[in-house]
Amino acid sequence: MTTVAHEVVNPYTLKTARVLFKLAGSADTDDFSKPISDITFTPTSQSGSWTGCTGNVISEQGIATWVAGFGLAQDLDDDSFMLWLLEHEGEKAQVTATLKSGAKAFVFTVTLTPATIGGAVGPNPLSSTVSFPMDGKPVPTVIP
Repeated sequence: MTTVAHEVVNPYTLKTARVLFKLAGSADTDDFSKPISDITFTPTSQSGSWTGCTGNVISEQGIATWVAGFGLAQDLDDDSFMLWLLEHEGEKAQVTATLKSGAKAFVFTVTLTPATIGGAVGPNPLSSTVSFPMDGKPVPTVIP
């Protein structure tokens, strides 16, 4: 039996990213890179097991479902990401997220939902979070 060593070849830090949203059926693409500060793709899967009378166990793992999470600055300008999400709640959008310059992008389809609004009183700008359910999973894609 052969052991294959997998090296860490090209790690990255999320210093800059480009995040594009294209509504289903639209020819336009919206670039919301500037208000976004946090990007996560989170898989969740169900597991289950069956136990027989003699103690034998059969375990299975389901296929993961994915959620795209974003942190963003709260902005009430007419062209803001926060208000765009309110306007397009429930619509499908294709997202192209390039997490490192020159790297592959992740492409996926989400159902849009509004971001959180409000926060603590103080001098700091307010931030929001939003989680979009994905259709399928993020697909690494070479962007020309």
